[in-house]
Amino acid sequence: MDDHLGADLDGYAIVAGHWPLVGPYSPLRTTYAAQAVRAVAAYLGHAVVAKDGLVTPKDTEVVLADLRAASERLVQVIVSVEERSRQANATG
Repeated sequence: MDDHLGADLDGYAIVAGHWPLVGPYSPLRTTYAAQAVRAVAAYLGHAVVAKDGLVTPKDTEVVLADLRAASERLVQVIVSVEERSRQANATG
């Protein structure tokens, strides 16, 4: 991966600065986090087809591993949100 441009970007630090894993939580913060995921997915959709988005096989392997891990976690999140929605609709 590029060792110079953007090397100061740390996804975990960015997330922790806005959405610490231990909270605080709120509907607004949760919505903003979902919007950020959508925006990052849009960026990735463009980046992975760009000539300079993935240069080496190692770049591709790292991105694939991170995306696989993220997609597994996102499936769990979606299931949890759907369950919360069902519970809210059942209680009125």
